[in-house]
Amino acid sequence: MTVESTNMFGAPENAGQVFALAARVGAAPVAICSSSGHHLSFMVEEQAAASVVSLLQHDLGHWRVSCRSGLAACACLGSGFTSDPMSPARAISALARERIPIISQGASEQGIILIIEDGDSERALRCLHRDLIAPVIPLVRPPAHGKRLEALKAR
Repeated sequence: MTVESTNMFGAPENAGQVFALAARVGAAPVAICSSSGHHLSFMVEEQAAASVVSLLQHDLGHWRVSCRSGLAACACLGSGFTSDPMSPARAISALARERIPIISQGASEQGIILIIEDGDSERALRCLHRDLIAPVIPLVRPPAHGKRLEALKAR
């Protein structure tokens, strides 16, 4: 969801006004993607989006409100992002190698949030795990149920 001032110099005092309106319909931002003096992009749960857009358009008459559906937020969080400044670059590179376009990104001291198409979300999570987590913490899978039964029968 993007809220933009139609007047370059008419920026709101802060994003709190927008988020307070969204909260009136029970929607809390899932991710804040970008913010400037006259522009704010954020994500809410898709089922709440239409209500949020309607309320924002009604109460913020001098603001342009647009919404895009079918997106997902992939969050890479952890203390490693503060100690390793290359972590965000590795996350973006992992998606680039899989040809998963990043629509938007937001970063904090504790991680990075990458906004992608919802249809790419499972593949994105797998490649982020492969490139960021697996080298540090290998994925341990329990043995398949059939193999476990065969092992028990052999005893």
